[in-house]
Amino acid sequence: MKTIGIMCADSSDPYLAKAIYYIEQKLRANGYDSILCCTGYDLDTKASSMNLLITKKVDGIILVGSNFIYEKEDDNKYILDAAGQVPVMLLNAAMDAPNVY
Repeated sequence: MKTIGIMCADSSDPYLAKAIYYIEQKLRANGYDSILCCTGYDLDTKASSMNLLITKKVDGIILVGSNFIYEKEDDNKYILDAAGQVPVMLLNAAMDAPNVY
């Protein structure tokens, strides 16, 4: 089974809801299932959700929204750790790191 993890802070946000809808439609059309994690804005919850997706053996992770990237480099470690195991795609954000797109 091919599965992609999708993380967003707040799925009730109209922009994020629409983006997630279209992402899931495209994934499904290409034979992928998805797991959605709504993390809120707390760093520890984001890191915990990322670890959950890794333990579920997803094939990649999409972070929807700019709030996943922090100015302090140490706060982005959860993304870099995940990118060491699966590709990580950022939607509406950027990070120059291996296996992060």
